[in-house]
Amino acid sequence: MKRIYTVSTIIFLSLASAVFADDEQQEQARAARTLKRLEQHIQKQNSQILIQMFYTDINADIVNPVGSMYYVMRDGNILIKEELAKRIVNDRKVIEEHSRDKQVLFTGYNGKHETVGFVCKKLLENSSTESNKASEATSPKRAAPQD
Repeated sequence: MKRIYTVSTIIFLSLASAVFADDEQQEQARAARTLKRLEQHIQKQNSQILIQMFYTDINADIVNPVGSMYYVMRDGNILIKEELAKRIVNDRKVIEEHSRDKQVLFTGYNGKHETVGFVCKKLLENSSTESNKASEATSPKRAAPQD
């Protein structure tokens, strides 16, 4: 059966989608303000606390993030990863201790599957790659033997 929409139905649907878009923008703005405060808090914490602050799927099952909380949990994990990356040289041991942590991070409903351990291993690998590049750049080049 073909569905026929009346003009009033179309207007209602248009208004409802506009309201939803406004609500979504408000939720994102609220999340942005919260993340700004969270970023300042994150910078003051030690790496052990940061790893414990990760929002995991276990937390998501309890909280069921919607609205601004969804963005805070998803993007808060990104902030924590970025902060840990800055500290890898000084806090390598703490990050290594969590390289087998199997807690699944909350990366959004359609986000990629990441565990705390996976993130820690990636941070360690990236750090090793960067330090290898730095040492290659500073070490003197040997001249190729000439025949």
